[in-house]
Order: sequence, then C-alpha cells, then structure tokens
Amino acid sequence: MRKTLVLFSGAALVVMTAFAPAQQPVNVNDIVEPELLTHSEVYEKIHTGGMTSVLLVTGGTEERGPHDVLGGHTIMSRHRAVEIAKRLGKTLVAPVLPIAVGATGLRENTMQPGGVQMPADVFKAVQLAMIESISYSGFKDIFVMGDHGGGQPQIKE
Repeated sequence: MRKTLVLFSGAALVVMTAFAPAQQPVNVNDIVEPELLTHSEVYEKIHTGGMTSVLLVTGGTEERGPHDVLGGHTIMSRHRAVEIAKRLGKTLVAPVLPIAVGATGLRENTMQPGGVQMPADVFKAVQLAMIESISYSGFKDIFVMGDHGGGQPQIKE
C-alpha cells in the first residue's frame, strides 16, 4: 500500500512538473523599479547604465465606489510609470506614494473605511523630502506626477 502511494505521488509530481509553464529568468536590465532591485543593482543602473532620470509618482488610497479597490490610483500609477520609464529609456520609477491630498479637502474620501489622505502642506513636505532623498542617489532629472486631481497644486509648487 505504501509503495503504491509513494509511486502515485511521484508520478503526480512528474506530471505536474512536465506541464508546468516554463519560468523565464528575470532580466535585471528590464526592471525599472528600484524596489525590486538591490542597492548594488540600482547603483549600476545609475552610474554605469546611465539611468539618471527618475519618475516620482503619487497614487492614492481612497474610496472609488463599491466596485473598485481602494488602491486603484496607486496600482494604475505604478503601471503607467513603469511603461513611461521603459519608453523613455534611462529612467527608473521611485516607490509610488500611495497617499494623496483629497481633491476637494482632507475628509473627501475618508468617510468610507480604508481611505488614507494627508493635508496639503504635509503632502508637499513629503514630496520635497522624496525629491531631496532621490537627488542624493545621483539622479539628474526628477519628474513628478500625480494620478489624479488631489495634490496637483502642491506638485506644481
């Protein structure tokens, strides 16, 4: 009985492995998100690979109707930023800020559970701190953009 169980388990494993999709190795050269790299790989991209531009993008965590996830702005921002960086070339994407300013005020989207926003002056200070921190890494061009209306005046400032 045990031999049959071991033989059956082994056969199942072989079949599962045979039909499993082949995993392509990750090419570090294709990754533009420093969050997915080591500091050595980011250093190489900046100092050897000439990646001196970075996108600093703001998403948002807020109620977007009963049909949509709270992090929709952050998810869309990250996806768009990665595509933009790849098209531009020599560009990385800084970690996406998942918190924005409410377009019409701090309490705009915090009436429903899960929404997270910050006051305009705090948002601006966080943006400036991120820009300053990123500039120390060796980036020459820092592009700041937001996913939606909240925080646009502070980004312009």
